[in-house]
Amino acid sequence: ADFIYTGTLNNSNETLHLFNASCALMDEIIANPDWPAGDNKNKKTMERKTDFGWQTSANIGGTPKRENSSGYIFDQTGGAATAPLIQQSATSTPQTLCSQNNLSPPSYSPVILNEVAWMGSASSSADEWIELKNISASSVSLNNWQIIGRNTQNSENNIEVFLPSQNISANSFFLLERTNEDSA
Repeated sequence: ADFIYTGTLNNSNETLHLFNASCALMDEIIANPDWPAGDNKNKKTMERKTDFGWQTSANIGGTPKRENSSGYIFDQTGGAATAPLIQQSATSTPQTLCSQNNLSPPSYSPVILNEVAWMGSASSSADEWIELKNISASSVSLNNWQIIGRNTQNSENNIEVFLPSQNISANSFFLLERTNEDSA
Protein backbone atom coordinates (compact mmCIF):
# COMPACT_ATOMS: atom_id res chain seq x y z
CA ALA A 1 0.00 0.00 0.00
CA ASP A 2 1.05 3.57 -0.62
CA PHE A 3 -1.38 4.95 1.95
CA ILE A 4 -3.82 3.76 4.64
CA TYR A 5 -7.25 5.43 4.86
CA THR A 6 -10.02 5.34 7.43
CA GLY A 7 -13.72 4.75 6.89
CA THR A 8 -15.44 1.90 5.10
CA LEU A 9 -16.84 1.17 1.68
CA ASN A 10 -20.40 -0.07 1.99
CA ASN A 11 -21.95 -2.63 -0.33
CA SER A 12 -24.59 -0.14 -1.51
CA ASN A 13 -25.61 3.52 -1.52
CA GLU A 14 -22.03 4.76 -1.68
CA THR A 15 -20.39 7.60 -3.61
CA LEU A 16 -16.65 8.20 -4.08
CA HIS A 17 -15.35 11.53 -5.38
CA LEU A 18 -11.73 12.23 -6.36
CA PHE A 19 -10.79 15.92 -6.23
CA ASN A 20 -7.53 17.61 -7.19
CA ALA A 21 -5.86 20.27 -5.02
CA SER A 22 -8.14 22.96 -6.52
CA CYS A 23 -11.29 20.93 -5.68
CA ALA A 24 -11.95 20.17 -9.35
CA LEU A 25 -13.71 16.81 -9.72
CA MET A 26 -11.35 14.37 -11.44
CA ASP A 27 -13.48 11.22 -11.09
CA GLU A 28 -16.42 9.72 -9.25
CA ILE A 29 -18.16 6.41 -8.62
CA ILE A 30 -21.81 6.22 -7.64
CA ALA A 31 -23.30 3.05 -6.16
CA ASN A 32 -27.00 3.93 -6.28
CA PRO A 33 -28.05 1.62 -4.82
CA ASP A 34 -25.45 -0.91 -6.04
CA TRP A 35 -21.89 -0.65 -7.33
CA PRO A 36 -21.72 -0.63 -11.15
CA ALA A 37 -19.50 -3.76 -11.14
CA GLY A 38 -17.66 -6.16 -8.85
CA ASP A 39 -18.79 -9.40 -7.26
CA ASN A 40 -19.26 -9.59 -3.50
CA LYS A 41 -19.91 -13.35 -3.41
CA ASN A 42 -16.75 -14.25 -5.35
CA LYS A 43 -14.69 -11.28 -4.06
CA LYS A 44 -13.92 -9.84 -7.48
CA THR A 45 -13.12 -6.14 -7.65
CA MET A 46 -14.61 -3.40 -9.78
CA GLU A 47 -12.19 -2.29 -12.51
CA ARG A 48 -12.12 0.67 -14.88
CA LYS A 49 -12.44 -0.07 -18.59
CA THR A 50 -10.70 1.99 -21.29
CA ASP A 51 -14.00 3.77 -22.09
CA PHE A 52 -14.22 4.86 -18.39
CA GLY A 53 -17.04 2.37 -17.76
CA TRP A 54 -16.72 -0.40 -15.16
CA GLN A 55 -16.24 -4.16 -15.32
CA THR A 56 -15.95 -6.99 -12.82
CA SER A 57 -12.39 -8.28 -12.56
CA ALA A 58 -11.66 -11.64 -14.14
CA ASN A 59 -9.51 -12.40 -11.10
CA ILE A 60 -10.47 -13.04 -7.47
CA GLY A 61 -8.87 -10.26 -5.47
CA GLY A 62 -8.46 -7.97 -8.46
CA THR A 63 -5.27 -6.52 -9.88
CA PRO A 64 -3.86 -4.08 -7.32
CA LYS A 65 -1.01 -1.94 -8.74
CA ARG A 66 -1.20 -3.77 -12.07
CA GLU A 67 -3.12 -3.23 -15.29
CA ASN A 68 -6.77 -4.21 -14.98
CA SER A 69 -7.94 -7.53 -16.35
CA SER A 70 -9.72 -7.99 -19.66
CA GLY A 71 -10.72 -11.61 -19.37
CA TYR A 72 -7.23 -12.60 -18.26
CA ILE A 73 -4.66 -11.09 -15.94
CA PHE A 74 -1.73 -9.27 -17.47
CA ASP A 75 1.08 -8.87 -14.95
CA GLN A 76 3.02 -5.78 -15.91
CA THR A 77 6.71 -6.77 -15.75
CA GLY A 78 8.33 -4.81 -12.99
CA GLY A 79 4.98 -3.24 -12.12
CA ALA A 80 4.64 0.15 -10.54
CA ALA A 81 7.24 0.99 -7.95
CA THR A 82 6.00 0.45 -4.43
CA ALA A 83 6.25 3.60 -2.38
CA PRO A 84 6.67 3.55 1.39
CA LEU A 85 3.50 3.19 3.41
CA ILE A 86 2.17 6.56 4.53
CA GLN A 87 -0.29 6.79 7.38
CA GLN A 88 -2.84 9.59 7.23
CA SER A 89 -2.15 12.06 10.02
CA ALA A 90 -4.10 14.98 11.42
CA THR A 91 -1.15 17.33 10.92
CA SER A 92 -1.17 16.86 7.14
CA THR A 93 -4.94 17.22 6.78
CA PRO A 94 -6.21 20.46 5.25
CA GLN A 95 -9.11 21.97 7.14
CA THR A 96 -11.52 22.22 4.22
CA LEU A 97 -13.22 19.37 2.40
CA CYS A 98 -14.15 19.90 -1.23
CA SER A 99 -17.88 20.44 -1.70
CA GLN A 100 -19.91 17.60 -3.18
CA ASN A 101 -22.76 19.95 -4.17
CA ASN A 102 -23.48 21.11 -7.74
CA LEU A 103 -20.53 19.23 -9.21
CA SER A 104 -19.50 19.52 -12.84
CA PRO A 105 -18.95 16.23 -14.67
CA PRO A 106 -15.59 14.61 -13.85
CA SER A 107 -12.67 15.34 -16.17
CA TYR A 108 -11.26 11.76 -16.07
CA SER A 109 -7.76 13.18 -16.27
CA PRO A 110 -4.93 13.12 -15.30
CA VAL A 111 -5.69 10.70 -12.41
CA ILE A 112 -8.69 8.38 -12.16
CA LEU A 113 -10.25 5.97 -9.69
CA ASN A 114 -9.06 2.80 -11.40
CA GLU A 115 -10.05 -0.18 -9.25
CA VAL A 116 -12.03 -0.64 -6.03
CA ALA A 117 -12.23 -3.62 -3.69
CA TRP A 118 -15.48 -2.51 -2.06
CA MET A 119 -16.46 -6.01 -0.94
CA GLY A 120 -13.41 -6.98 1.11
CA SER A 121 -11.85 -10.40 0.71
CA ALA A 122 -12.77 -13.98 1.60
CA SER A 123 -10.70 -13.65 4.78
CA SER A 124 -12.04 -10.27 5.96
CA SER A 125 -14.68 -7.74 4.94
CA ALA A 126 -12.21 -5.06 6.13
CA ASP A 127 -9.77 -5.91 3.30
CA GLU A 128 -10.89 -2.97 1.16
CA TRP A 129 -8.75 -0.84 -1.12
CA ILE A 130 -8.93 1.93 -3.71
CA GLU A 131 -6.49 2.20 -6.61
CA LEU A 132 -5.73 5.44 -8.45
CA LYS A 133 -4.06 5.53 -11.87
CA ASN A 134 -2.24 8.39 -13.54
CA ILE A 135 -3.39 8.09 -17.16
CA SER A 136 -1.28 11.01 -18.34
CA ALA A 137 2.23 11.09 -19.78
CA SER A 138 3.52 13.28 -16.91
CA SER A 139 4.07 12.86 -13.20
CA VAL A 140 1.27 14.34 -11.04
CA SER A 141 1.58 15.60 -7.47
CA LEU A 142 -1.17 14.27 -5.19
CA ASN A 143 -0.50 17.01 -2.64
CA ASN A 144 -3.85 18.14 -1.18
CA TRP A 145 -5.91 15.85 -3.42
CA GLN A 146 -8.94 14.38 -1.67
CA ILE A 147 -11.05 11.23 -1.86
CA ILE A 148 -14.41 11.71 -0.24
CA GLY A 149 -16.80 8.80 0.18
CA ARG A 150 -20.36 9.25 1.35
CA ASN A 151 -22.86 6.57 2.30
CA THR A 152 -26.48 7.68 2.21
CA GLN A 153 -27.47 5.03 4.76
CA ASN A 154 -24.68 5.29 7.35
CA SER A 155 -22.69 8.52 7.72
CA GLU A 156 -20.43 6.96 10.40
CA ASN A 157 -18.66 5.05 7.61
CA ASN A 158 -17.80 8.09 5.45
CA ILE A 159 -14.33 8.29 3.94
CA GLU A 160 -12.40 11.56 3.95
CA VAL A 161 -8.86 11.05 2.67
CA PHE A 162 -6.35 13.83 2.10
CA LEU A 163 -3.62 12.39 -0.08
CA PRO A 164 0.04 12.88 0.84
CA SER A 165 2.62 15.11 -0.79
CA GLN A 166 3.70 12.39 -3.16
CA ASN A 167 3.97 12.15 -6.93
CA ILE A 168 2.33 9.48 -9.02
CA SER A 169 4.46 8.77 -12.07
CA ALA A 170 3.09 8.75 -15.60
CA ASN A 171 0.96 5.66 -16.28
CA SER A 172 1.48 4.41 -12.71
CA PHE A 173 -0.70 3.39 -9.80
CA PHE A 174 -1.27 4.61 -6.24
CA LEU A 175 -2.86 2.12 -3.81
CA LEU A 176 -4.87 3.09 -0.73
CA GLU A 177 -5.81 0.33 1.70
CA ARG A 178 -8.32 0.55 4.50
CA THR A 179 -6.68 -1.42 7.29
CA ASN A 180 -3.15 -2.56 6.49
CA GLU A 181 -0.70 -3.47 3.75
CA ASP A 182 -1.90 -7.09 3.64
CA SER A 183 -5.30 -6.38 2.05
CA ALA A 184 -4.19 -6.37 -1.58
